[in-house]
Amino acid sequence: MLVLLTNDDGLGAPGLHALADALTQYGHEVWIAAPASDQSGVSHGLSLTVPLRIDKPDERVFSCCGKPADCVIAAFDGLLPRLPDAVLSGINNGANLGTDLVFSGTAAAARQAAIHGVPGIAVSLVLDDGNLFVPEAGGPPRWEPLARFAAENLETLAGLCRRDLFLSLNAASLPSYKGGKMTSLCRRVYHDTLRFSPPQNGPAHSAFECVFSGGSIDTVSSAGDDWDAVRAGYVSVSPILAQPAVCPEVLAARPVWKTGKNPEEVS
Repeated sequence: MLVLLTNDDGLGAPGLHALADALTQYGHEVWIAAPASDQSGVSHGLSLTVPLRIDKPDERVFSCCGKPADCVIAAFDGLLPRLPDAVLSGINNGANLGTDLVFSGTAAAARQAAIHGVPGIAVSLVLDDGNLFVPEAGGPPRWEPLARFAAENLETLAGLCRRDLFLSLNAASLPSYKGGKMTSLCRRVYHDTLRFSPPQNGPAHSAFECVFSGGSIDTVSSAGDDWDAVRAGYVSVSPILAQPAVCPEVLAARPVWKTGKNPEEVS
């Protein structure tokens, strides 16, 4: 298979290269189009107002100054000799469980592929970050086991994808896995911490600095979801819709609408 690799951690990220090595070992033709710098948390952002600088540091390797979704679009529209058979995004340095997918640049690249009708697979390594913990998963990140799992099961994973549907894989940093497991999504509740720095000079109404300094995350899990599978030693495989969906219950509501008249016209 011709496989496009990308990520949101940047071209130098170890997870990307572990995945490239594993795919090559399994006989796939690997092309890389990845951000030149860390783009974690950019979600599905696009660089619409600035030109993209794209460098080619090696054969079949492109470094893009944009975001993960930019990389996929550029690859599809000219960097690759043809549309790839699959797009793999990762391996991300950290979890993309449940609500994380809203913010994830890793997931966005797989979503962009799905929108084009190309199988998209996001791959993330769950690390102990103070919010998530899996026994036996301590120490330096183990990229290779998850990379091998993705490479060995690539045809199966790609076969599960559809137009407008991509896969999100998560697994703990373990020496080996019990297998894959199809999963629903947990819910992640973020308690962000911001640090505000008041203006040092000038009037009180002048600009000040606001810095995101982490925070805590509560993970609400139930049987059969991604976090439940990861804790049990499996690779979670979650099928994710790429297109926004409406809520059927609210869609069926019959509210009485005002007409939006100018208040002066209302008698």
